[in-house]
Amino acid sequence: MKRKITLLVGLLLSLSMGLAQDDNPIDANNAIVIQNLSAIGAGGQNLGGTSMVISPARNISGSVHLFESWTNTGVLEVTTGESTRFLIRNINFNLYRKVFESKVSEDTIFTFDNKSLERAYINGREFKEYYFPVERGSTYFEVIYENSDFSLLKYHYLTFTEGSDNPMVNRPSKYEQQSTYYLRKKNSFKVFRMRKKDVVTLVGDKEGQLMEFVDKYDLSFKRELDVKRMLDAVLGTE
Repeated sequence: MKRKITLLVGLLLSLSMGLAQDDNPIDANNAIVIQNLSAIGAGGQNLGGTSMVISPARNISGSVHLFESWTNTGVLEVTTGESTRFLIRNINFNLYRKVFESKVSEDTIFTFDNKSLERAYINGREFKEYYFPVERGSTYFEVIYENSDFSLLKYHYLTFTEGSDNPMVNRPSKYEQQSTYYLRKKNSFKVFRMRKKDVVTLVGDKEGQLMEFVDKYDLSFKRELDVKRMLDAVLGTE
């Protein structure tokens, strides 16, 4: 597996060098990788498809994409056929469609097929697919912490506020990004709040060890990265 990943990354780097002088503002390596996904994918299967970007008929503020820009580095795990990881740039997550997308050119988007992906890492943040009863289907969550007993997850979603056509009101339509933490145990989901008493319940009889670690590094139970650090230190990673 390690050799296969190494060869794959080498292929991507060589493609990038070959297009280093391209005037395309979108990363050249990314564009050629998208064009060759059917060959790179495990078993040679197609991992998605391209579509043209069409500007909306009316002005809507906000973005349907989780990350503010497309300048993101992702590592995707392909699950069809033999498991494979590959590197891709200009990646984002569409909160409206619940899919990963990559910008091939200024007016073309490549959409990854969710059936081909088990998880993705974008800028070091892990996203994994789970069946979510609220949506009665599978969707992607950001993984804050996970072991064999439970998963602490972050669910990202959009809300939409309808604007007004009345020029006196001057209220445009807008998308707003929201998120909710969930604790997943044995395929059941429960809303989780980032606070001391709830985090303490996750470590069982290791509360003393947890508090010692928190005091030593001056951590906060309200900060996501601090909570991840606490759980990694006290419960370990798998």
